[in-house]
Amino acid sequence: MLVPSLALAQVPVSPPRYGMAASHEHSPGGSLLIAYSREINGRLISESYLMQRAGPEAEAVVFVRRALDSYDGQEYIQWADSRACKDLITRLRNANLLEMPTLVLPLDDATRERGRAVGIHPPPAADGGGPYVFWGPAVGTGKDFQISAYAGPWHAWADEMELTLGTCWRDYQPSMDLMR
Repeated sequence: MLVPSLALAQVPVSPPRYGMAASHEHSPGGSLLIAYSREINGRLISESYLMQRAGPEAEAVVFVRRALDSYDGQEYIQWADSRACKDLITRLRNANLLEMPTLVLPLDDATRERGRAVGIHPPPAADGGGPYVFWGPAVGTGKDFQISAYAGPWHAWADEMELTLGTCWRDYQPSMDLMR
């Protein structure tokens, strides 16, 4: 016999919305470049979109959407625009220089040696909120990627993005009209 539980009645029906499918839904009309979430007093999600250019010679324009994610939906949505945010395009380009993580399962001498060569360290203990989680389209594979990091180059890149975007956030979506 099942007995209703008040605790179960309070469990949200759907989890927080982030990842590729959610980023496609949030698109302001551009193509997703990269997105990441971080846990700081809640989950903050930042999604970068390449918007259409006025012509082949025109400089790339990127809109960044940031939202506080909760079980009730996304709140406090803010926007940044590369036309008004100095160094945003440069910071985004720096992600092209980051290597993808390497998976090494140290099950024998050969893989343990490979692990030592790659520099595998035990995962750090979490000392705060969750890790950064990154996702985006993987070029040339027809697949998407998603990784998470408590430290390392991807984490450092996201911290730099946050510094760059710090004074760029606005409470309104940038206008597409400026692109003509």
